[in-house]
Amino acid sequence: MLDSLQALLKRRPIDPAQVREIVVWFSDPGVTNNGGPPDINVQHAAALMLTDKRLTFRSIHDYARLKDPAIVRLRSMTKVVQQTWTASVRGSADTPLFQITRADGTIIRQNYVTSGFAGAPDTPYTREWVVGKAQSLMSPVLGDRRAAQLVARVLTLDEAKTVLDLRPLLQADETGGAPRLSNWPMASALP
Repeated sequence: MLDSLQALLKRRPIDPAQVREIVVWFSDPGVTNNGGPPDINVQHAAALMLTDKRLTFRSIHDYARLKDPAIVRLRSMTKVVQQTWTASVRGSADTPLFQITRADGTIIRQNYVTSGFAGAPDTPYTREWVVGKAQSLMSPVLGDRRAAQLVARVLTLDEAKTVLDLRPLLQADETGGAPRLSNWPMASALP
């Protein structure tokens, strides 16, 4: 879903203040329809992506954003339509994944995206991309130095005498306080 919305935003920038209605055709029964935790709330994820133009691990887990007036406004006008996808429907120009109606009545549609996004068969993740993501997710918790050491050690895991060598690298420093979350994806790490 988010890959399709990202493709739409690349193709046609959308001012969230000009959005009148959003319709999302979705098939995953594991997400919630405008409720539950923010990271599995379809309306919340779409609203964040439209507002921020990207999602990060931190933003999708930020409970305070559930009360942000701009996000609440977009969530309230987002309708999820349950869809059972088949290969023929997924590739059809007649069935969009997203439909955004702007205040002026313009309707913008985006179909299911099967290629062109990171991790798709035609654009596989590079080693650098995977290392960058791993480090960005671990650094806030383990620190930059320890995260880099852990990644380097995992990349040479076949040379380890025992997996216990990883243990000291997997333990966060005892700093106390709330868990620290990543800012993935960082703009510089995107393909």
